[in-house]
Amino acid sequence: LQEPGFDERGGLLYEPGATKFELVPDAPTREDAALALSHLEEIFCDFRFKNESARSAALAALLTPFAMPAIAGPLPLFGVIAPTPGAGKTLLVHAISTLATGRKTAMIPPTGQVEEQRKRIFAINAEGAAIVLIDNATGAFGDEVISGMLTTRLLRDRTLGESAAPEVPVNGIWFVT
Repeated sequence: LQEPGFDERGGLLYEPGATKFELVPDAPTREDAALALSHLEEIFCDFRFKNESARSAALAALLTPFAMPAIAGPLPLFGVIAPTPGAGKTLLVHAISTLATGRKTAMIPPTGQVEEQRKRIFAINAEGAAIVLIDNATGAFGDEVISGMLTTRLLRDRTLGESAAPEVPVNGIWFVT
């Protein structure tokens, strides 16, 4: 995907605007890959990661939205943790979202109520959100609704106020801070 426009095969739209990008070689070398990785790592240069595993997880989170056409199974949820408030957890998710979608992601607060969680998750997936951030969770996180969403690419639930129970795809990448 190097030419501006819609790519029929990949189903992707590429509109770089006035920005000029280097062409990717048809047969990239190891050196080409290392250079590309250094450019990606530069995105995270101001974030203080605890270790290389945490940096690698951030890189995986950045690449996941672009790899989604190749992922046949369930999508991951990325947990972003830090030892102190104000460390940049939400900023990291916004950086990933901006690069993947062109904008920051909307944030939703955590809820400890399973029924409310079920309704929100179904509605957000029905809207087709690309990236979702559950911000400022404290203590243990997760319940049967989150677990269920993370093990499928298709949800079925009753639409609020109706007796219909449509299927909706789970196509978004979820984050929790």
